[in-house]
Amino acid sequence: MDLEYVKEFICLAKIKNYMEAADNLFISQSALSKHIQAIEAELGVQLFERSSRKAYLNEAGELFLTYANRLIETYDECTESFLDIAKSGNNSLAIASIPMMTQYGITDWLAKFRRENPNVGMNVVEGTYYQMLELLRDNKCDFAFVRENDESIEEFKHILITNDWLVAVLPVSHPLASRETIALEELKDEPFLLPVKDTRTYSTCIKACRKAKFEPKMSFTSRGVSTNIDLVTKGMGVALLMRRAAEFSARSDVALVDIVPKVETSIYLLYNKKKKWNNAAVKFIKMFTDEG
Repeated sequence: MDLEYVKEFICLAKIKNYMEAADNLFISQSALSKHIQAIEAELGVQLFERSSRKAYLNEAGELFLTYANRLIETYDECTESFLDIAKSGNNSLAIASIPMMTQYGITDWLAKFRRENPNVGMNVVEGTYYQMLELLRDNKCDFAFVRENDESIEEFKHILITNDWLVAVLPVSHPLASRETIALEELKDEPFLLPVKDTRTYSTCIKACRKAKFEPKMSFTSRGVSTNIDLVTKGMGVALLMRRAAEFSARSDVALVDIVPKVETSIYLLYNKKKKWNNAAVKFIKMFTDEG
């Protein structure tokens, strides 16, 4: 049984909605449905009672959820144990990252390093900003790709990876959709669709609105970019997103309009200042500094 499918099952069991679960997992809704069906085919039972919008666990699903949690917990313990062994050597890296690795070219960097260093093991995990800082502080990861924050930049060594900036996502029928730029105060009466509160993008949006002298009226928050864009098309409000993330999931029925004054953020590679590096880590840092 594919453990990634099991993780997806646990996510769907918690959220109870295919679209929202797929957004959280950064896969398509059809892919999630196929993966759940694959588990059901292997077990020989149906796990969910499905309606048009919700997916509720049935009796078999509740039973499998118990075992699924045990499977993932055991797998995580096993992975962590062997990661500790590998990190005691000289040929492995533990890397944490924001979920949007593709949009910011992080997957390209990781693939490049793997091609140039095929014998170096890499364990890559996604996490929230604060989870990644704790991993760095506890020496449970070597590097973390994060969205900028003044405190983290001072605490850790850092390498600039790329920049991004805030845009308003509007339905094409919106009166401001044809504009090249919008001042945030022009949107102050709109209901806002924002990322969830534990993200750096959320705090960036709130800070920008307050600088424009208003508190945003929040209609919805979601970790999934495509969910917020879909809600824009359904008239639920205006989304504030980072351009490169929005472009990745954009559709023909929405417009992306730059916010002025420009609200920029940067993606950094962070690592501890005083840590003793193995050869693999030195090569990883060198890949970015040589490019710079």
